Amino acid sequence: MKHFGKYGEIVDSVIMKDRHIQQPRGFGFIIYGYPSVVDQVIEENHIINGKQVIILAKFLKHCFKNLKPQCIY
Repeated sequence: MKHFGKYGEIVDSVIMKDRHIQQPRGFGFIIYGYPSVVDQVIEENHIINGKQVIILAKFLKHCFKNLKPQCIY
């Protein structure tokens, strides 16, 4: 999450793991504190550990309930 933390405040994050062997599955979720951060993250190319990272933004209903932050995954 260090890579994505440079764009803005990360309110929550999770790396998805295989439930049997507890190894990362290769994707995760990030919730930023400010919606404007997501646009910047989407516009840039990201290489982490030598691999291209694909960013998909999803505006989930629960992100806006009670003024919760913007979601990105």
